[in-house]
Amino acid sequence: MVDGELVAAAAEERFQRRKHYYGFPEQAIRYVLAEAGVRPHQVDLVARDGLSWQKTLQRLLRQPRYGPTPRLYRELIGKAVARYLRRASDVHTTETARLAQLGLPPRYRFLEHHLGHAAYAFYASGLKDATVAVLDGRGHYLAGGFYQGRFGRLEPLAEIQAEGGSLGLFYSAVTDALGFQVGDGDGKTMGLACYGDPTVARAALEPFAPRVVGLSLRKWKEWQLDQEVVAGRLYAHYHESAQLRLLIDRYGAANVAAAAQAILEDRVLTLLRNLVQRTGQRQVVAGGGIFLNVKASKRLLEEGVVASLFIPPGPGDEGLAAGYALASYAALNQGQLPLPLRSASLGPAFSEAEIVAALAQTPDIRCERPACLPEATAALIAEGVVVGWFQGRMEFGPRALGARSVLADPRDPGMRDRINAKLKKRDWFMPFAPSVLEEHCAEWFLHYHPSPYMNLAFTVRPPYDERVPAVVHVDRTARPQAVSRETNPLYYEVIAAFHRRTGIPLVLNTSFNRHGLPIVCTPRDALDHLLWGCIDVLAIGPFLVRRTGPVRPFRDPRALTDAEND
Repeated sequence: MVDGELVAAAAEERFQRRKHYYGFPEQAIRYVLAEAGVRPHQVDLVARDGLSWQKTLQRLLRQPRYGPTPRLYRELIGKAVARYLRRASDVHTTETARLAQLGLPPRYRFLEHHLGHAAYAFYASGLKDATVAVLDGRGHYLAGGFYQGRFGRLEPLAEIQAEGGSLGLFYSAVTDALGFQVGDGDGKTMGLACYGDPTVARAALEPFAPRVVGLSLRKWKEWQLDQEVVAGRLYAHYHESAQLRLLIDRYGAANVAAAAQAILEDRVLTLLRNLVQRTGQRQVVAGGGIFLNVKASKRLLEEGVVASLFIPPGPGDEGLAAGYALASYAALNQGQLPLPLRSASLGPAFSEAEIVAALAQTPDIRCERPACLPEATAALIAEGVVVGWFQGRMEFGPRALGARSVLADPRDPGMRDRINAKLKKRDWFMPFAPSVLEEHCAEWFLHYHPSPYMNLAFTVRPPYDERVPAVVHVDRTARPQAVSRETNPLYYEVIAAFHRRTGIPLVLNTSFNRHGLPIVCTPRDALDHLLWGCIDVLAIGPFLVRRTGPVRPFRDPRALTDAEND
């Protein structure tokens, strides 16, 4: 962050080629410094995750499970202190040492987890006054927090104790019981829910969910989960998943997913109603992993709980680094607000020379340089070709937004299955999303609200829903990205050219990554996907690239890295 502006942001997973990488972000640090043109010794401040021991004890004492007995207080607080000291020791011996090795000065500002979420949502929005909601699984003993953003400052209103009740842990436990991976499969639970009846299993599932009390949540029993970091990735498993699996056996997976989704939506709506009644401000900004659940956000808008809703790109933990930076700038520059986020394109770009060098090193390909790349790309999409689109700076956050995307014809009802077979290998019930010309969004979607970062879902207006079956879910909804000429002119021109050819102002857009891998980062990553047969044609820089040889067998770059490390 330079002079109040986020100029570079990227997740380490993109460089490591390990999805949800959990280790030290050395390559991401090197990238953001280089992109900003800043040398390590010029850095004024490093903003970091951290909670003081005073607040640690304060929050522990508020946990319902600690009970009144001195023995229990001593035992549990003693364990908590030991855990805190281990964490502090690890930070100061490992992370601090690695930051020093990179040449960064030891000038740190430690910030709380949920303040990071709140600051990212609030300052990225550009609003000076807003209600701020944060809901997630767990961080620094909390599962959420509410704030009043007033005159550019964040004023805390309420906290949700993680042990007392966490919507994120509830939904994640159901995800685990359904057989999806914790931390990666919550979207699958949401997708499957549309195929079930939410009333069938709801009564049986309700006891597992926290209930709303004002601006807090309460649960009869603390969630128990085991966590382990394996090969740089965090894995988790819930003890109560065994009980939840009995419900799945009895009522069916889709019905349990539907009940979990309905419970989550109802709890979010109740909390947000209570919150806006408290603040009197219906302009809402939101952060935390719960707000990746687009169906919950859809109901907030449809039922008029909020007048407006802003969710930044990467509202989950990936966005915390941006939140810590924004919060630090606001605190250290009183009266001077950070600049609002203008685009999610904050990652690395590659010059034409770098692209040409990568092409020259790749056998079995044929390149052409069309006179008009957007027109040529739109023509291919209209012919049913699956195009890998690699242009400009990589997006920040989990959504592909027209820089590292796979594009296809939304009119083809078989396109979903085709892309799943070639690229995603996802569950059959998972939908794909559309990128839509901004000026056509209100025409195509009911209750439309600005959605530049693909974080909201809307019902597709009939009869449009029948014209683009590849991007409409079974419940007649879609999760659009509104594309403006100002923020992404080249991508806009592709969709505009497709519109001129077909009368459809949108294309199917999914993230450019083979199943199990992060979104592509470099030209080499993109070319590998072409050679593996994940796409038909690659549009990279000014070139269209086709494979001329047979499809190469997939070689997982993670396995190569492990072998090299060994």
